[in-house]
This record gives sequence, C-alpha cells and structure tokens, in this order.
Amino acid sequence: MITLPAVKAGRNTRGRLLIFCCLAALALTGNTFADTPYGYKVQSGRVEVTGTSTDVPITSVSDMSRAFVLVSPGTGYAATNSNSDIVQVRGYLQAVDNIRFERTTTSNSTWVSYQVIECMGSEFTAYRGQSSMTTTDTSKVLNIGSTVTPANCLAFVTADNDTASRSYYSQAMLTARVSSTTQVTIERNDSGNAAPNLNWVVVDFDPNKIDGIQHGSVLVDDPNYFDPELVNINAADANNSILIFQARPTNNGVNQVAWAGNIGSETKIKFYQHFAETGYANIEWYLIDFGSGNAQRGLLDESANENWFTSDASLSPSVDPNKAMHFHSITCDGIGTAYPRPMSTAQFTSESNLRIQRMIDGQESYIEWQVLELPSGMIDTAPSPDPMTWAVVPFATGPNSISMTATTASDTSGVEYYFTCTAGGGHDSGWQDNPSYEDTGLNELTQYTYTVKARDLSTNYNETAVSTAESATTQDGTPPSPDPMTWQTV
Repeated sequence: MITLPAVKAGRNTRGRLLIFCCLAALALTGNTFADTPYGYKVQSGRVEVTGTSTDVPITSVSDMSRAFVLVSPGTGYAATNSNSDIVQVRGYLQAVDNIRFERTTTSNSTWVSYQVIECMGSEFTAYRGQSSMTTTDTSKVLNIGSTVTPANCLAFVTADNDTASRSYYSQAMLTARVSSTTQVTIERNDSGNAAPNLNWVVVDFDPNKIDGIQHGSVLVDDPNYFDPELVNINAADANNSILIFQARPTNNGVNQVAWAGNIGSETKIKFYQHFAETGYANIEWYLIDFGSGNAQRGLLDESANENWFTSDASLSPSVDPNKAMHFHSITCDGIGTAYPRPMSTAQFTSESNLRIQRMIDGQESYIEWQVLELPSGMIDTAPSPDPMTWAVVPFATGPNSISMTATTASDTSGVEYYFTCTAGGGHDSGWQDNPSYEDTGLNELTQYTYTVKARDLSTNYNETAVSTAESATTQDGTPPSPDPMTWQTV
C-alpha cells in the first residue's frame, strides 16, 4: 500500500496534492546484495500551488545529483482569464524529499504537474541552480558548477512572472541549452516588462548507459498542423525515445506561444502551432534514446472542441507509473490574451490513461503526447565480495585435516562456495552452500595451499575471482620412536 504524505507548509499551508500521485514503490536504495540496480524510477503528480510558495513532499531520492524534476506550465485556478503572475510558476528539487514551487503573488492559485526522474545506476548526473532576469535581459549565461559534456546534456528551465497582466506571458517563456563545458545559457525572445525568476537543471547523461541524446535549436515560423516544421535527426529508435522541448516565442498571443511537437519518424521530429500567424519561436529540443523501454505517443484531436477541459490518452499496453515518464504539448486556436487557455497539465490517472487537463476552455487544440516506460531492474553480477576473501584462513585441526572459512558472500539469488587445493595434493570441496570447509585424509607435517571462490545461483552462475592463496601445515601425528617405548639397559 502507498501512503500519500500531506503537503508541507511553506510560506503558505493551502497547497493540495491531487489524490493520484505516482510514488516509486521499489526500495532499492538499501540494497546490500551484489546485484546492482540500474535504470530509473519516477514520481509524478499534479498539485495546486497557492501563496508564493508550495512544498510537495516526495519519497526521498538517494542523491540529488541523481534526480531531476520536469514541470508543466501553470494552468491557473478556475475557468476564468488570469494574469501571468498568478499562473506562471517555477519548480525545483529543493531537498531529497521535497519539490518547491514558487510564484510572485499570493492571489488565487495555479495547478502544475511534475515528474521526479531518478536514476538508480549513475545513468546521469544532475546540476541545478537559480537566477533571475531584469526586464531588459534576453539571455543569461550561468555557471553549471562543474564540467560537463554538452553533447550528452539535457537542459530545462522554469520561470515565474512578476507582471499582473495577461500581456506579458511570453516574457517568462524561456529555453535552456548547455553552451559550453561549464555554462548553461537561458534565453527569451520577448522582454521589456517582466523580470522573471528562474530555476534551471542540466542533466549530463553517461553515454555508455543510454543509446544517445540529440539536441538542436530551430527557428519555427508559421508552421501549422497540416504543414509542420520537420527537423531532420540522426536515426533513433522511437520505441526507446522521448522528445523534450521548450519554446521562446516572440509574440504574446495564445496561438503564438502554444507549440506542439512529437517524434514523426526515426529520422524526423515535428513542431507546429495551431495556425500560421505573425511572429516566430525558437525551440530548444532534446531527443533521448534510453536504449530500452516502451514508448507510446499520439495525437488527441480537440480541433473541433473549444470546450475541452480534459482529454485522455489511452495507453495500451498499460504502464507502471513508477517507471514511466511523459511529455505533452498543445496548440491553441485563438488570438489575443485569453490566458491560460494554452496551458495544461498531464498526469497518470491509471496505469492505462494519461490525462491532459486545463482549467479554462475557449479554444480548440491539437494535443501531442508521449509516454515512455523507462528501463529498470537489477544487473546480475557476481556475489560480493569480489574477489572472494577469507573469514578464517586455513589452519590445521590435526595431523590429517585442515579447516578454513570464507567470508559470507551475498547475492539476491543465493550463493555457493568452492575451495580449491592448489598445492600439496589435498582435495577440492566442490560447490557447497556452507562457507566453511575441512579437508581430511591429508598427510601429516605437509603444507597445503588453498583458494576460495563463490558463485551465485542465477542461471548465469556468475563467479567471483578467487581469493588470495593461503597455506597451512598439518600437525605431527607420529609419536616418538621407539613406540612402544623401551627401557635403556644399564
């Protein structure tokens, strides 16, 4: 059974978690066995952000450098137009057991969805930070705090908005890219009024543990659903991949800020807005091929339904929300500033359904969605310790026997031991489940040398390397001569 924790009180106490929240149930962090965990686990949910700060407790991640958060745009609080300071929110991993969401006003509230993605086998290293822009800034170049490989990195940014207006939403729509081995660049195309606070994360993937990551920057100008912007990519396995992107628009209209995108084929990705309109956007995109997984994607066509509030993507086969990540994007068929109609959240309502939800209707949309069930499990390795070690080195127990004990080994599938006599002509033990062995039938006053190894009981029978060679000499079992003893004649 999973117990959902109550929301922590930050500077407010009205933050409410939606009942359905995906919490990882697999407790791998206390693992003491030789087999090692790999892959990913995910915690996700939907939360109402109230006041200027809302804390959302999560199951503790093992290490903040092994986890990152993806956050949807804010959607507002009700079926009414709302100013950007109410709706737009930034979110970040504040502690191993807490996500913090912040905005610049105490008025009303906004809903967001989030995902905490944690790696179990050092598949990536995450770096994070926060900054702000002045009203005139169009970019910020920030130090990552470490050296990374840009070609292996995902960058993502969230921002709040300090303007009590619907005219400047686009000024807090930012993108992030790793611009050097030590810096991340945050950019926007519209400025002059909003001075957003921002939180960024850079995720540096181990290229040996994924099949690849691709990144690009593309200027998109006037594409629509029927004529999308197609971007060539290196061939990637769509079954194992997910596309993550953010757009920085030049104009503030609800159609102009709402960009949809998805994987079109193994060699192309696509982006579009609802209809061609003045202005353009720059999109920073990242395509991650995890090497194995179970990807599903599709289109929810709400282009004839301006009254949609929720739209459900049916998943077949069903997925484990504790291992599945998602990404969605929508268009908005409208002009003007009827915000937050272009903003939506996504959440798993069951193992077979991803729900896209907005808080205000009024314009039609195309909704592109993706779900990727990430790989995870245990790597079947040799027992621990490896190489094998001695608990008690060989020692004589008599003139014809030597005893010894190996260090007790551990493995999830069980363990057997093999003692080998490498010198002296003694006997091997054969595979046995007892870590102790006594070699009998030996010659007295003879040195014998032994090693020990272990193997697991998996179908692979993974063996450790052998221990150091250790020797013992049997005791003297022959009485003095003559025997029986005699008397000396005087």
